[in-house]
Amino acid sequence: MLQVTDVLPTHIISGLPIVNLIGFYPTQETLIGQSLLLLVIAGTMVYKRKQELSTI
Repeated sequence: MLQVTDVLPTHIISGLPIVNLIGFYPTQETLIGQSLLLLVIAGTMVYKRKQELSTI
């Protein structure tokens, strides 16, 4: 929303599609946020898996 109202700049990455269904917009700002979220999810999955293996 901050990009739409021009509060934050938008740096478009050319060559990438817009996928409204999953909220994928080809800007540097949104890709950074989505990448961080994926890293948190992956890290949580690894942590949970290690916890499960250590209790066996």
